[in-house]
Amino acid sequence: MKYQLLKTILSCTLLVTPASGEITTIGYWRCGEDDTPAPSGKPGEANAATADSSGKDNKLGRFCHEGKPGPRYTYPGGAAHSRVALGFNSEAANAFAGTAIPGLTVNWGIQCHTNSTSDGATLVSNGDSNAGGFGLLIYNNHYSGIMNGKAILEGSVTPDGKWHHLALVNDNGTLKLFVDGVLNASINAGGAAEAWGFLSVGATYNGNIGRMENFIDGSIDEIRIFTFAEGKFLESDLQYPVPAKGGEPQTKVSEQK
Repeated sequence: MKYQLLKTILSCTLLVTPASGEITTIGYWRCGEDDTPAPSGKPGEANAATADSSGKDNKLGRFCHEGKPGPRYTYPGGAAHSRVALGFNSEAANAFAGTAIPGLTVNWGIQCHTNSTSDGATLVSNGDSNAGGFGLLIYNNHYSGIMNGKAILEGSVTPDGKWHHLALVNDNGTLKLFVDGVLNASINAGGAAEAWGFLSVGATYNGNIGRMENFIDGSIDEIRIFTFAEGKFLESDLQYPVPAKGGEPQTKVSEQK
């Protein structure tokens, strides 16, 4: 099979250690709202690239099997005040992808909204699914997380086709899975999660076979990757604001205790 990955130019930005109690967003994909041209609301494929609203220009390009339809905009989105999301079709083997974000410390998080029920499929992945990085997936029919291709944190919530908010956080070596803002599972994983290969949405990159796999059916919305100061993560930090169209996401500052 021939696959084509639409090339996107991603800027490599050095990660700056956040101030105490501050959440630093290093990638934020609204899955439509800030894309150019703006989605019309009519059925049809998504744009060739979806914008990174964090201001770091980590655009994701459309990845699709030759002759098959690409991802589509779906309405409404999965978060409050979100107008549009990205919809995927596993039979078409389509996704969005860009260069993985490297250099993360042990204090990071990844989150998204989804209504997918595809067991064994990857929702969002930063890096190689078998060797590095981290991501969110559906494993054994439960919302779950993965780190460094081996530490799977299986949750206890079964997808039901409704929109849910998922987050995977590495808090100073403790890997935590949140579903709808509530801690669902945790494990002492330790270590950083160095990533290479691709940052992918709707699938994951397998470096052993050199292609994408684990495609999903369903929609994904409001994806964010962030870092935070050691010992300063609060569950309320997952409640990031949705900016006005074209605006830069605000920074969530945790309350000091």
